[in-house]
Amino acid sequence: MLKSLRNAYPLPLAIPGIPAMLFVIELFVRRHNITGWSGSDWTVYLSSIAVALLFWSLFYYFTRRMSQINRLLVLIPVFLVFLLEIAFLIVSYGYYAYFQQMPNYYTFEYILQEPIDVYAILISSVTWWHYTVLGIFTLGLSRLWILQITRNRQPVLPARSLLILLLLFAVSLYGFLSFAQTNRRPVLADLNAFTISSNFIYNFLVLKHEVVGSGLRKATRIEVPPVSPNVNANVLVI
Repeated sequence: MLKSLRNAYPLPLAIPGIPAMLFVIELFVRRHNITGWSGSDWTVYLSSIAVALLFWSLFYYFTRRMSQINRLLVLIPVFLVFLLEIAFLIVSYGYYAYFQQMPNYYTFEYILQEPIDVYAILISSVTWWHYTVLGIFTLGLSRLWILQITRNRQPVLPARSLLILLLLFAVSLYGFLSFAQTNRRPVLADLNAFTISSNFIYNFLVLKHEVVGSGLRKATRIEVPPVSPNVNANVLVI
């Protein structure tokens, strides 16, 4: 049954290839830290790869249906998705290279609290080659994706299967969104950026939470025992 399903609705190589490529990149970027990951860290990380695979599968079938209606209609969502994907990777890995950790919820709080400092950091660190890489990879991946969805003549998934896949993705994504604010587990860079930004936007715009720098450590005053005022010493104050 599974073989007949794969023959009827095959996935192009790029769909599992994109999460696999991100996995290889992440292993290279985090190669000095992965040896310290616990079993639960690996469980969360591999789960994020599964969620990413669900997303790209859904995106493939939805864009295929859109291309059957109008090929020009699919250009905008494909370009925007890959633009955000590459931008998330550049920002996340740049942040990781400097701080040795991925951006978290409190990073967004800092951006709103200290916009001048963030602007100065961006001006001093972002160069022309960042924009070049962003443009080349966005256009290249968008072109490759459109070629796959237009050249593949196999039938797309039926609407019922798409709804089941969408429901599974929504439940999985909600699990990541629910703990994104306090998450300290390693996940894929793009999913990490998406869940954190979504969580922050929801809290800031929908729940109207104030940005108060909740991620900053509270200062703890050290209690110093009282000292006798009688000191056998000569003190000269100039």
